[in-house]
Amino acid sequence: MVDHVDVSAAALRRSVADLFDPKPAIYWLDLCLTGATGWLAFSLAVAVAPGSPAWVVWTLLAILALYRAAVFTHELVHIRKERLPGFRTAWNLICGVPLLAPSFMYDGVHQEHHFRSRYGTSRDGEYLPFGTPPRSRILVYFASHLLLPPLAVIRFGLLAPLSLLSQSWRRALLERASSLSIDPGYHRSVPDPVPASWARQEFACAAFVWAVAVSVVSGQLPLSVLMQYYVTLLGILLFNAIRTLAAHRYRNRDRTLSFSEQLADSINVTGGGLATVLLAPVGLRYHALHHLFPTMPYHSLGAAHRRLLEKLPAGSAYHETLRRNIPQALRELWRAASTINRAAQPEPPAAS
Repeated sequence: MVDHVDVSAAALRRSVADLFDPKPAIYWLDLCLTGATGWLAFSLAVAVAPGSPAWVVWTLLAILALYRAAVFTHELVHIRKERLPGFRTAWNLICGVPLLAPSFMYDGVHQEHHFRSRYGTSRDGEYLPFGTPPRSRILVYFASHLLLPPLAVIRFGLLAPLSLLSQSWRRALLERASSLSIDPGYHRSVPDPVPASWARQEFACAAFVWAVAVSVVSGQLPLSVLMQYYVTLLGILLFNAIRTLAAHRYRNRDRTLSFSEQLADSINVTGGGLATVLLAPVGLRYHALHHLFPTMPYHSLGAAHRRLLEKLPAGSAYHETLRRNIPQALRELWRAASTINRAAQPEPPAAS
């Protein structure tokens, strides 16, 4: 597999070869149930007094369910369309459009995070050196999510229609404001020609924004629904931010890493019970394993993880990725952002 592991990648893959086939029934049932639960809970939260115990319960349920449904975008990137026909369209209708995060904003962006030559560098939109000083980088990242819902409204409701007036504006919008990334300076690659599906998803999001705006202005939709939408979307974003910070050690500063170093920089959360399942749903708790086998469907990751623990020797690079729970990973990140020498170029964690 890598320089520091006693078992080759080919041998590891053979040991989990039966786990790579996605099971459509699981995908469809999971997405439909969580999506329906999320929007039903959202409707119930709107119907009760804001701040009441019932409102807290329904709002939290809406956030957790829609968050789980939303992170299926991670699966869309890695599963070929023909393996799950219609699933991408359904996901966009359930989550992508109403949450203003259509699938094209992640497709292509996330693949670059898995390129061995780009991981952890300035060309990786899903990586920032949070595990190096200053700590304020972590705080700014977390606080910036407060602005993301209104920025998404502006991006789709205003900037998308205006970009049709100029090719240069259009390209700038697609490169700089069309990716679900954590690096604000990231410029995504835009294919030429731009896929027609991008325009369809943008149009759907713009139509959604304008339909809501007209309904609120005309009095057909109470302003309280808009506030509930902001709270729900913000909750989804903050939960995802917590999960993101616990996915890697984030020690690299724009240096190309070997695959063993990339694996050592990634994290598997092995415990934590229900809290881990809720904060890192759809297999995201096994993030290091995902980097090892990106195309493995989420419902197989638990079984694959157990097999690798049995097969690999203690002290292997894979064992070094294990953390008991998300708080442990976050504490390590926070401490690392304080103790690493500011003047030194930090080395990525060495694989054992």
